[in-house]
Amino acid sequence: MAEKAWKACYGVLLVLRLLCAIRGTGYIHPDEWFQSGEAIAGIHSSTSLLRTWEFDAASPSRSLASLHLFQFPLVAWVHLNCRFGVSASSYSLFLAQRATSFFTSLTLDFVAARLVAPSTRQRLQTYKTLCILGSSHAVLSLCTRPFSNGAEAALLALCLLLTRAVVGLSHAESRAYVPVWVARQSWIRYCSALFCLGAAGLFVRFTFVAFALPCAAYVAVAGIRLCRRQSILSTAALYAYLLLETLPSFVFVVLLHICTDSKLYRGKWFSSPLLLAPINLLRYNLDPQNLAEHGTHPRWLHVVVNAPIVLGASVWLYGALKISLWAAGRKVERRKKVKGKAKEIDVDAAVQLTMRKIYLATVLVPIALLSVQPHQEPRFLLPTVLPSTLLFAEACFGEAHRRMQMGRRTRRLLLSLYLLQHAVLTILFSFLHHGAVLPTLFNINNALSGRKSAGWLPLSDHTGPASPTASLHIIFWRTFMPPRHLILPLQPRGSSQGGSQTRYPTISDHGSMPARTLAAWLRSTGRTLSTSPNQSREELEAEDDNERHIAHSRQLVVAPTWALADLERSLDMEGEQRETDLVRLATFGPQVDLDHLAEVMTTWRREAGWASLKDAASIQLVEFFDVKQAASVHREPPPVASMHTQS
Repeated sequence: MAEKAWKACYGVLLVLRLLCAIRGTGYIHPDEWFQSGEAIAGIHSSTSLLRTWEFDAASPSRSLASLHLFQFPLVAWVHLNCRFGVSASSYSLFLAQRATSFFTSLTLDFVAARLVAPSTRQRLQTYKTLCILGSSHAVLSLCTRPFSNGAEAALLALCLLLTRAVVGLSHAESRAYVPVWVARQSWIRYCSALFCLGAAGLFVRFTFVAFALPCAAYVAVAGIRLCRRQSILSTAALYAYLLLETLPSFVFVVLLHICTDSKLYRGKWFSSPLLLAPINLLRYNLDPQNLAEHGTHPRWLHVVVNAPIVLGASVWLYGALKISLWAAGRKVERRKKVKGKAKEIDVDAAVQLTMRKIYLATVLVPIALLSVQPHQEPRFLLPTVLPSTLLFAEACFGEAHRRMQMGRRTRRLLLSLYLLQHAVLTILFSFLHHGAVLPTLFNINNALSGRKSAGWLPLSDHTGPASPTASLHIIFWRTFMPPRHLILPLQPRGSSQGGSQTRYPTISDHGSMPARTLAAWLRSTGRTLSTSPNQSREELEAEDDNERHIAHSRQLVVAPTWALADLERSLDMEGEQRETDLVRLATFGPQVDLDHLAEVMTTWRREAGWASLKDAASIQLVEFFDVKQAASVHREPPPVASMHTQS
């Protein structure tokens, strides 16, 4: 009965993970989109998108080959859209990336189920471990996003699974259960597979080396033990032979990534100098000036803040118990030897004891190495979720809690704290954190593609059809960077955006620009346009000379509600002869910005009530309306009645 209950609980958590993936519009970090879908869509379509510094063809720091490998469904969907004219909505591109990340996260579940200690209650212990893993916000929120850290975590999980096989092989050979020559052949196969995973992980993120170091160290030592000879020279010769048998797999995967990157970046399979994206990224991160641009943090941040956030405060607080897991096993062995009961423990118990040491090293060693770098973000520790969960589940439900004398009350307190923290963080990061940005992009994309009617999107002068010279400028302010591939309809390569009946909008991201500066920019009536990647300098100059274009241009501002109050005050400085206005067109929510909670609360306090809270924690789509300019073309302001709320 208990097993059915835990199995049902795990099924519910799987459904919750899927919902967080396909319905969670929380926006955690710009790298979520600009290091995945934005780069892929920019390569396979002619739509001008934003290419970040990581994908500079002169010295790329990210491997496009690795990106295509772990986001292949998105690559296929974008290619299908551009090659055969299939109209792909931005929401379908969103689903392709999220669904791929969801299925990639299932690798953690598969490996966790295989690594649980075998016992008479193995299936029950397996479902308990899977429930602990599945309830983590790191899995529900981070692993379901197209972060490269999620792929790194999946590769590390497979490395742990192969290491478990090597550990079992080593213990079996030491007890003469397996002939040494059979053990050597098996070691070559496992090591070759580990080399393939290591090469793939290296091109995902160069930090994968730090996470895989404990596994690599044990496998290397196990290989040396299998090569023991009477002389050191013969042992070294045999070990070198075994390494030569395994290295081709590593070289093959590395060359495959290099050649594919060369083709995608430079248009040819072989180029000089070689494109070594991990080396370029390592050099970039070794420069303190580069790190300062992204923000520097104290070196204790991973240990004190990030690890408790990602792994869970209860897991981190009881790190001493997990460390004592190894010490307790050693004490039992010493006690048996002292009492004359030096019987060897069975192979399964010995394997689990060794694996617990490897789990512990896989958590502590990467955190220590990554703490050397002053730029530290919580998601960098995502690969440590699986080994820490295995240790935590063993401490709470396995035989370990008996050796550590952890009572039922302590375990309940641990689990309650674990579930409470991860439930709160899952809601925050999956649905609330900058959660209005993506719905805004989806609605703008649908309007531009003509899938849904949107009277609030002013592509015409409201008196007739859109003019060929009409233009639309969308300004994002005080929000995360908007991924362009989720706004602009993708076009096949070789086609021109300007040739469409409706001109593509110009996208401007003004970040945290002061309100007065933005107001002055808007009052320039669009003549001083942002350096957007969607139009060339010649097109902008030609349009600037066209007064009809200036008259027909529209400027939309996408900004949080609390920020628009500052913009309104800046526009009010014009005095009684104010010639500009902001007309609200649509509202999207919820929008929770942890850096500006005080501003949200201030906006809410102006008018008490639940409705006002929803409005304060939202994004507004407004049109900057120039009265003087509109009068020159007899244009009326857009109707305020078109305002609507979407979530």
